[in-house]
Amino acid sequence: MKNLFLSFKAMTLGTCAALSFTSPAMAQSLEPGDHIVTVFYSTLNREDLDVSRDATTAMLSYGYQYSENLRLLGFFGQARTDNTFPPDSQTTRTPTFGFGAQFEIGRGGTLTGTLLSGDISEAYTSGGITTPGDGESLTSTLQFEQVAPLSARTFIKGLAAASHTNSSFDTSGLSNKTNINRYTVGAEVFHFAGDSWVFSAALSHTWSNAIITITDEKHLNRARLSTTYRFTEDFAATLGWAQAFGAEDTHQRFDLSLTHKF
Repeated sequence: MKNLFLSFKAMTLGTCAALSFTSPAMAQSLEPGDHIVTVFYSTLNREDLDVSRDATTAMLSYGYQYSENLRLLGFFGQARTDNTFPPDSQTTRTPTFGFGAQFEIGRGGTLTGTLLSGDISEAYTSGGITTPGDGESLTSTLQFEQVAPLSARTFIKGLAAASHTNSSFDTSGLSNKTNINRYTVGAEVFHFAGDSWVFSAALSHTWSNAIITITDEKHLNRARLSTTYRFTEDFAATLGWAQAFGAEDTHQRFDLSLTHKF
């Protein structure tokens, strides 16, 4: 049980709550001096009536195990959103980079802090005329996770996260500044099936001081299923699917991550 417990703690390279993804890594513990890289890609599809908001996120995460209890993190990637609200449309690209740190606290506790900076580029089309815009954002996130064993191969993880995003945006004749706070609590159950497979199911609740759904809600509930397969001692892949309920007519996310330790 001890080895599986240590393995579980190593499965999160670092959580980027601002981008709503967790980077599942190797089902094995990390030693000081180890490096771990995760390539993450996700698609989000949201639709309600004739309005759609699709998003893709691609992110490269790097972790360096500085000591037994401290991991240093780095992030680089891009988020893109495509919004359609007939007859208008909007496309936004946000290249992002950042850094963070992850501390292991006690038995099964992990505290993660990240800081992400993004450059916003937008194209808004209305009446056949496209108006460009640009801006910047800065997001700080703090997250705590606690893992506890349910059996020799099954674990439960509780999560609480908070993020703050400060952004400014300029377009023709318009300047806008926003401050958005976002909070998430959730629970996830993991099961180790043999030496190579890990299956998980999670529920989470998110709320904010800003509207986060097409239906103008400031809160959101999600369920997520995922599976991780370890090809070798140093390489693993995770596939996940999430569905929101009580929100838009359609709200689902698919994500894939590939992780290598060296």
